[in-house]
This record gives sequence, C-alpha cells and structure tokens, in this order.
Amino acid sequence: MTTTGNAQGSTGGKTSEAKSKPTFELWDMSLRSLTLVFLVVGVGWTLFTYFENRRQEYEFTLYKERKEVYYPVCKAAAEIVSSRSLTEAAPAIRAFETLYYAGVRSVAEEDVNEAINGFAEALMDFKGGRDNEPPPFELITLSDDLSNKSMNALALRRVFGVDNESKRNGSKAPEKTAEMAPTN
Repeated sequence: MTTTGNAQGSTGGKTSEAKSKPTFELWDMSLRSLTLVFLVVGVGWTLFTYFENRRQEYEFTLYKERKEVYYPVCKAAAEIVSSRSLTEAAPAIRAFETLYYAGVRSVAEEDVNEAINGFAEALMDFKGGRDNEPPPFELITLSDDLSNKSMNALALRRVFGVDNESKRNGSKAPEKTAEMAPTN
C-alpha cells in the first residue's frame, strides 16, 4: 500500500507541475504583451509631448515676432490718423511704409495682413491729396480695425489656448459698454 500511495503521490505531483507550466506560460505571455503595450504607449506619449512642445515653442517665437512688429505698425497708423495734416503725418507715414515694405506682412496673420493692406491702400489715397488736409474718416476706421485685429492676434488666450482668468474662477468678465468706450 505504501508503494501505491507513493506512486499516486509522485504522479499527482507531476500532474500539478504539468498544469502549472501552461499557467506559467500564460502569465509570462500576458506579462510580455502588457510590457509591449506599455512600451508602445510610452513611446507614443513621448513623441506626442515632444512635438507638442516644439509646436508651442514655434507659436511662442512667432508670437514674439508678431508682437515686435504689430506695435510699431499700429503706432505709426495711430500717429498718421491723429495728425492734423499730411505734412504733420509725414514721419509716421515714412515709419509705416518702412515697416510695410520691410516685411511685416510676412509674419502677420491673414486678417491682420488684410487690415494692413487696407490701411496702406487708403494711405496712398491720403498721400495723393493736399498737404493741409486732415486724414479721411476711412483711414481712421481702418487704423482702428488694424489695431483691433492686431490686439486680437496677440491675445494670449487665443494664441496659446489659455482660458482667461474670469472663466476659470466662474465669474463673468465685464462686458464692453458705451461707458468703457474710448472718448475722442
């Protein structure tokens, strides 16, 4: 009886080893597959963050270039429309044309570029007039349009996708009213 018991005991051990070997192989394959999935996801995430950072660096560089150019263009346009005559506006016209022909349009966004071109066309008409004439109303509205489009193009929340602070806090930003409008 003892031999029968030993024989069954050793056979039973081999059977449990045979059963545990496929289970071990199953876990081993599962672990390898899971490791491969994590590796692929990790590489994908790394590539995504790398290219996202490069895009943000590019956007920031372009933002800085636009900021350096938009302000002088808007300032020259404002000086032109606030002058009393073509003679008084001559230095500002020269500054605007220098920026215009120097390539401000190469970094400008499409809507800002259209505003710059519209202002430049109206400026040509103004330059063709008499020396003591004030700027026409059309030039004033085009200057305002240029400054508004430039400010919108430089809005950080638009360029970088940053939500403004009032929305984050849940409060409402004050709406622009007639009292807030600039007076002439």
